[in-house]
Amino acid sequence: MTICVDARLLGPFGIGTYVKNILLHLKESSLALHALIHAKQLAFQELWDVIHPIVIEAPIYSVREQIELPRKIPKNALLWSPHYNIPLLFSGKRVTTIHDVRYLAFAHTLSWLQKIYAQQMITRAFRKSHRVIVPSSFTREELIKYMGTPSKSIQVIPLGVDPTTFSSKHRQEDGQLQKQYGLFSPFILFVGDPGRWHKNLIGALRAVHILHSKGRVFSLVITGKIADSLRAHLVQAFPNLRKNLHFLGSVEENHLPFLYRSAAMLLFPSYYEGFGLPPVEAMSCGCPVVAARAASLPEVCGDAALYTAPDQPEEMAKAVELLLCDQGLRNTCIEKGWKRSEQFRWKATAEAHLRIFEELI
Repeated sequence: MTICVDARLLGPFGIGTYVKNILLHLKESSLALHALIHAKQLAFQELWDVIHPIVIEAPIYSVREQIELPRKIPKNALLWSPHYNIPLLFSGKRVTTIHDVRYLAFAHTLSWLQKIYAQQMITRAFRKSHRVIVPSSFTREELIKYMGTPSKSIQVIPLGVDPTTFSSKHRQEDGQLQKQYGLFSPFILFVGDPGRWHKNLIGALRAVHILHSKGRVFSLVITGKIADSLRAHLVQAFPNLRKNLHFLGSVEENHLPFLYRSAAMLLFPSYYEGFGLPPVEAMSCGCPVVAARAASLPEVCGDAALYTAPDQPEEMAKAVELLLCDQGLRNTCIEKGWKRSEQFRWKATAEAHLRIFEELI
């Protein structure tokens, strides 16, 4: 039996980071590995020396993928889907990762078509899979809440971080990147998709607005692709921050460690996260974290972050100000962050996946 991975989300961020790091470690095993990919992902050449790529033309979340994928999956393969958009007509053994269920928890924020798709696909992924992997105990409990008591194993496997990439040690290229981005301390870093409401960029902006009105002036650096209309709206809504908002767009993956190392802190005020990888990456780079007291974040960050209610900008502003002004607290958070990040390694994450695959084989 071989392992076939639906790797069409392979990329530098989010689920793509997860898929890439698991594949990099699985290729060291003795398993026969295949990966369903889009043609553009052939650029990840370091994977295809051992893993056999199978090019898929169907877009993600399409009807067409439901027809093409079952035809392309090798016979007798164990299928691992790293997202809930499973091929429904595949009849073999399967493992599915469900990162979160925010589309069920906040169904009222979706269009009727999105709501139906999410509900049907998550439910079927949960019921059809021989094992379900989740990144946190929080997501496990959420799944049980919306799906009912499971008849199969839900395995909690936390995500990881690469300490050789996400390191507190300054690199030679940091100076060049500082000039390229035009960033000078102190600045607060926001990492996430600005257009997704649950990332709570508005909450971060409100907190920074409060601090600026008190004379605490610094920059808020925002990563992630953002529509021009949304950026213009935010600048108009917070005119006093106009000169201190830096929208970097999608940054290169290998530039993220520089941003973490250079930032005064990471502000991560999400309403909902199945895991929340940026805080762990920041901690590994020696960047202190202010995080929302919500969803999986206290489970992931432990005692290494300062917490704030995501819907209370005054409380968020106080936490940011405290971390800016109290050097002793900063040092404590940095030290605890390093230790906390050591608990999350991609090698351990991949080995836990491998054990599940081997059990089912």
